[in-house]
Amino acid sequence: MASIAGVLVIFGMLGLLFVVPRYLQFVAGHDALGTGLRLLPLIGGLVVGAPAGARLAARAGYRVPVSAGLAILATGGAIGALTDLQSSYGFVASWLATAGLRIGMALAPAMDAVLDALSTEQAGSGTAITMTLRQTGGALGVALLGSLLAEGYASR
Repeated sequence: MASIAGVLVIFGMLGLLFVVPRYLQFVAGHDALGTGLRLLPLIGGLVVGAPAGARLAARAGYRVPVSAGLAILATGGAIGALTDLQSSYGFVASWLATAGLRIGMALAPAMDAVLDALSTEQAGSGTAITMTLRQTGGALGVALLGSLLAEGYASR
């Protein structure tokens, strides 16, 4: 289950990292440097969320930060879907920071849960399988959200 949670988190993260820069450049009109700077709330959330998730997992177990992270990531994505031409950058930055915080909160404990479930002899192959699943989830996230983005642009 932790591997599946990791796949879902990476699906959302890489999907966001594919879609949001296009919004910031093509819709909001920012250049590449401005777009990169405007993605910092997502990265800042990741930096804060990862150690917070690890601390919470140490106290309450892995399910709490992973479940909370996935639930709030989904909520952040739903709020992000409301972004339109009139949305302020403050609105975008707030849901990006929330998504980043929850990605960080869920991702590290999910990986720790996978490793804790495996024996020392299985840790290498378990990590490899988990990372392969995550890469597949990321590719699917980019493909699915990219397709939705392309459809949205084509219809408007």
